[in-house]
Amino acid sequence: MYPYFDDSILKKVNKEYGVYFLRKIHLRVLSFSVILSILIGSSAVLFPFFIYKFQKRKDFDSYKQVTIENLFAPDKQAGLPPPPAPDIPAPAKATVKLTAPVEKYLAPEVVDTVLPFEKSPAISTDSLTNENASLETTSGTENGTTTGSGSGTGSGGGGGDGSGNGLYSKVDVMPTFKGGDINKFREWVQKKTKYPQIATANGIQGKVYITFVIEKDGSVSNVKVARGVDPLIDNEALKSVMSSPKWSPGMNKGKAVRVSYVITVNFEL
Repeated sequence: MYPYFDDSILKKVNKEYGVYFLRKIHLRVLSFSVILSILIGSSAVLFPFFIYKFQKRKDFDSYKQVTIENLFAPDKQAGLPPPPAPDIPAPAKATVKLTAPVEKYLAPEVVDTVLPFEKSPAISTDSLTNENASLETTSGTENGTTTGSGSGTGSGGGGGDGSGNGLYSKVDVMPTFKGGDINKFREWVQKKTKYPQIATANGIQGKVYITFVIEKDGSVSNVKVARGVDPLIDNEALKSVMSSPKWSPGMNKGKAVRVSYVITVNFEL
């Protein structure tokens, strides 16, 4: 590449190596590189094409030509066994089929083994005179019936003259419950009170003493447990008395007064 130009420019430079040597071989190296690149690129493009053509031709060469001559339909009857003889059904015979009676399945009925148990307690009543008063009580049967009687009258007099809020245990006209005497209230409490199932299961029984007051307007107030056995049955007796409707109030000297009572609720197994 321009040898005379290189010789004139680089005449004072060592020509065995360095810039002069590189510029001298530059054209040969460049030409070789271009030719090699063209060959490699062409091979990369043409090689798959030749492989495909060669493989396709090889596949076709492996096929063999088959010539079909003298085609004829095979004899359908040749080599086949004779058809089987038709089955002749035997004459039907009268048969009697015995079948066992089929019982209809009924699903078992599931019931609670623990049945609700409510027991009516025995109830008795007496009037309240003081804390040490002797109370007449009656004992009931297992079904909750009562024996004995309660007169509903006290053994002592009350304080006050009937004009104030004095508490009486005996007055001229005693309070009445639904038109009846104290026995009417006793029957009502007996029906109202239920024996708690837990108490019966644990064998809890005894007499519960409930004190209460019939006010001037006939309402029931100051309901308390004077002597209890167990909260299970104490609360049941207390709840029954507290739910009492109004009474006809007691009268003393022509005026309504407050009258105190005590009722004994006997829970007996």
